[in-house]
Amino acid sequence: MRLIRTWPAEIPPGRSGYVVDGIERLEVRGYDARRLAGLGDDVLLLEWDVAAAKEDLAVFAAAARSTPGRVRVAPYRLYPEANPGLGGPIWAHRREPGNVPVTPDDPVCHRFGFGMVYLPQVLLEAFAKGWLAANPLGNLTDETFSGWHYRTQDPDVPICWEVRPVHLHYRPPTL
Repeated sequence: MRLIRTWPAEIPPGRSGYVVDGIERLEVRGYDARRLAGLGDDVLLLEWDVAAAKEDLAVFAAAARSTPGRVRVAPYRLYPEANPGLGGPIWAHRREPGNVPVTPDDPVCHRFGFGMVYLPQVLLEAFAKGWLAANPLGNLTDETFSGWHYRTQDPDVPICWEVRPVHLHYRPPTL
């Protein structure tokens, strides 16, 4: 399993919250992470603006190893200032029917973000050979991959509520 942090080729304007650490970076252009499929290994992925404690990475990796062929996600919040229309913070992952945000009562989700996710190599390769091959102008994003995964693989993706990474895409509070 490889620990990878996706990193935008250019940091979007107005985005000041991101993580600089020693995790191997994979540069992403245009939100397309298709290079993940060619790494030749399972991936524990952190996005460039998601922070996780060392202990949480170890717990999450152990959970992923317990079901190595299955996608697994960690919960993180999305905030209204980065997502117009939200009435308040919500958990990033969704459940069906209705594509509604998960709650801590949900052990699984159906659609998921890539903030902190375990992606088995076999599924990354299947996505590349299947969905990307059929959609040559498409991208490997959390939206395309989780939609494909929901429709063609396993609709239930375990949420590892034992860890709580932080998505840094928010305005600091006034104290």
